[in-house]
Amino acid sequence: MPRKTREFVSECQLTPKDQDRFQRAEAANDNGFVSLPFFAAAIVAGNLAKLPNKTLNNVAALYIGSRIAFNMLYIFGTTNASGIARSVAWLAGMGGCLSLFVQAGKTFQKAIF
Repeated sequence: MPRKTREFVSECQLTPKDQDRFQRAEAANDNGFVSLPFFAAAIVAGNLAKLPNKTLNNVAALYIGSRIAFNMLYIFGTTNASGIARSVAWLAGMGGCLSLFVQAGKTFQKAIF
């Protein structure tokens, strides 16, 4: 059934608004699975570079918080403003991950040169 969620939702006795929310929830979930490897790789890079635990924890908290905000905005937001806010939430999480890659790269560069 998980791969047939859209068909299942369309067969249920739900309002069009609720059907839309279910489909948006599935899309938000799919987006989370797509971004998870980037987050995991950033944390691994930060650990290999021996970045401070506080830095790693702060980025992890930022990522998780941004994913919660992104999902809520994706599922319940239907306006242009909520779409912009959703993009900002996504950028915040990805920006935190990118910052770990940059910091890890600088650390590795210092170790090599």
